[in-house]
Parts: sequence; structure tokens; C-alpha cells
Amino acid sequence: MRRFWLAALSIFFLGATTLHAQDKKVVKIAFIGPLSGSNAEIGLSARNSFDLAVKQANASGKLPFVIEPMILDDEANPATGVSAALKAVSDPKVAAITGHYNSPVALAAIHTYHKAGVPIILWGTVSPDITNKFNYPEVTRVVPTLETQSKVAAEFLKKKGLKNWVVIHDTTDFGVQSKETFVKSIGAKGGKVMAVNGVTTGTTDFRPILTQIKAMKDVQGVYLGTNSLEGALIRDQMQRLGMKNLVALGNTGIAYESFNKVAGASAEGVLATGFTSPGDHDAGRKLMEEYKKNYKETFSETSGPPAYDATNIIIQAIAQVGSQDKQALAKKIRATHYKGAFGETAFDEFGQTKFGGIVIKVSEGGRWVPFDRSSYASGKKKLADN
Repeated sequence: MRRFWLAALSIFFLGATTLHAQDKKVVKIAFIGPLSGSNAEIGLSARNSFDLAVKQANASGKLPFVIEPMILDDEANPATGVSAALKAVSDPKVAAITGHYNSPVALAAIHTYHKAGVPIILWGTVSPDITNKFNYPEVTRVVPTLETQSKVAAEFLKKKGLKNWVVIHDTTDFGVQSKETFVKSIGAKGGKVMAVNGVTTGTTDFRPILTQIKAMKDVQGVYLGTNSLEGALIRDQMQRLGMKNLVALGNTGIAYESFNKVAGASAEGVLATGFTSPGDHDAGRKLMEEYKKNYKETFSETSGPPAYDATNIIIQAIAQVGSQDKQALAKKIRATHYKGAFGETAFDEFGQTKFGGIVIKVSEGGRWVPFDRSSYASGKKKLADN
């Protein structure tokens, strides 16, 4: 009889616990990023890191609500990004959003978030205009801008005595702002941009431009204000044209393993401004370990940590102020000071992260490594055959 009552009580408490969990309010958080197309590897890593943060939060038992993820593909296309944004903000259960890798997509979509009053934390865009020009209270960003990257690059180039540059950039907002911030920063450090060449996205033959650059005197390097595919093609064609006397430098637009895969042996010695590696600290290493246990897709050091931290910042803010008052939620997000897998995050008056997280990297042996730890820093290898 005693066993019967113990079993009955166990069933009762189990049922009560289950009902309690079912009674918890459902709060949705949306993820929007490029899950198809040429940027899919970056987007999938961010999506999985978002998913991991949500699963960990739900499993913790510490939240008075259950998080339901909404996953949307922006295809790295501004029009698709706006459609995804509209779908997310139209759902009354969506408390906040984290999203967008491509600056043109974010620049098109942020007006939708502002009009709807729904907070978004950007995990991958780098155009300064997204935060600094519009300063929408709903928009914050955990990654540093192109302006920060160009200042770091210009300081590095000054120390290396690399003053004379030619710029090749794509004609998207990202490419144009890459060019503008680099020209401004290199000029402030006494450098000179001798020529600027704009190319449309999708261009595959850069030999006419490169042939002109090859004939110029005193040029020391080519700045790549492009994404990883175009950047890899430019670098490979530089090498095939015998332009081994010129240094190549890009920003986070090329600092992906996809660049090394496409460029192959030609990638060796290319410089880029990249994010601090998560392998440099405990929180980052823990994220990578958990990611590899749960997902088959490649982990991107560039998109995984910021997407993971952005999601956790949102969850933390909802836990503190709830999900109904979006204005209060946006204010709480901006007031956040957070330490996570991407490092330290705190926002300025424009919603832009105040901390850099940017280092100079070099492609060595088919992978991006911090320049200070490379054979180039020790002098065993040279960046160009001068």
C-alpha cells in the first residue's frame, strides 16, 4: 500500500511540474541571417550559436518563461531581409531580434524595426551608418564598425612603413564605406591612396584593373574592400600576374576560412582586420566545445560568438524587464554591460559597442592567425617580395 501511495504521489508531482512548465509564458526571439547563398556558412554558424543560447537558457530552469526561436533567412538580400523583418515584427510574441550579417541588408531592414518598436541586436554588420547615422533606440550592435577596423589597420601599416595604397572595393554600401573609412584612416597616419577602383558584386575578372595597378610606381599594397569571394579572386589573380611585390589587406569582409579555400595557396600572406579569437579566453572556448558537440555545420569565429552573446543579452534583458514593453526592453539592452564568448560588450549613446575586439590577422598555412603569433611577425616570412 505504501508503495502505491509513493508511486501516486510521484505521478502527481511529475504531472504538476509538467503542467507548470506548460503554463509558462512563451516568448519568441527571432534570428535573421543569410542561411542560403554565398554567405550561408557564416549565417549557419550564427544561427546555431543563437539556437545553442536559447536551448541553454530554456534548460537552465531559471526563466519564468519559455523561449521559442523564430528562424528566418535573409539570403544576404536587402529586399528579402526587409520581408523577414516584417514577418518577425508582425508576430506579437516576438520580443526581440538578433540578426543580419550584411550591412546593405541591415541598412534596409532597421527602419522596419524602428517603426515597429521592436529591439534588434546586430551580430555581423559593420557599416557605421547603421548605428551612428540613424541612432534608432531599438538598434544595438555587438561588433565593431569599419571605422574601428580601418583605424587599427592604419596604425599597423604605419608601423610597417606601408604608406602607398590602391583600393579595390565593391559598390555595395559595405564596399563604399570600407573604401571611405580606409582612405580617411590611412591619410590620418600619413599614408596615401593612389587610386580607387569600384567593382560590381559578382565580378570575376579583375585582370584589367590589376594590370593597371601593376604598371603604377611606388604602390606598396592593395586594399580589398570586398567580401571573401571577390577578395579571394583578386588575390589569386594578383599572384598569377606576378604582383608578389604588393601586400594585400582586407577587413572582416574577407577574414573567413572561405577566403582561404577559394584563394588556395594565393591566400598566403594576406592581411585582414579580424575579430579576437574565442579560443583566447574561457567563455569562447566553452562555446566552441558546446557548438561542436551539438552541430555539424562549421563554426565561424567571426559570426558564432557575437550571435551567441547577442542572444544572451536579449534573454538577460527580457528576464529583467519582461517582453511586453518593447521600449523598456530596448533601453535595458542599451544599458547592458556583458562579458561573454565575444569578449566584453557595452554600448555607447548610438547603441554601438564601445569595445574593439579587432586584431590584425594574416593568412598562414591556409588559416587566419593573429599576426603577432605568425611567422611574419618573427621575420621568418615576408608579406611581399620587396
